[in-house]
Amino acid sequence: MEHTAQSLIQNRIFDEIQVGDFAQLVRTLRPEDIHLFAAMSGDVNPTHVDTEFARSSQFR
Repeated sequence: MEHTAQSLIQNRIFDEIQVGDFAQLVRTLRPEDIHLFAAMSGDVNPTHVDTEFARSSQFR
């Protein structure tokens, strides 16, 4: 099920927040997320983005 920001976020003003209230966001990290982060950060080390390379390295 795809969620939009509108369906996930419920804004409250300060006076509506009570002791014990909480919020959480759950996200499953996917391979696409790893590749996007690598591209954006410039850290494209094959240990991070190439499964076969990582399996053959000392970091397996």
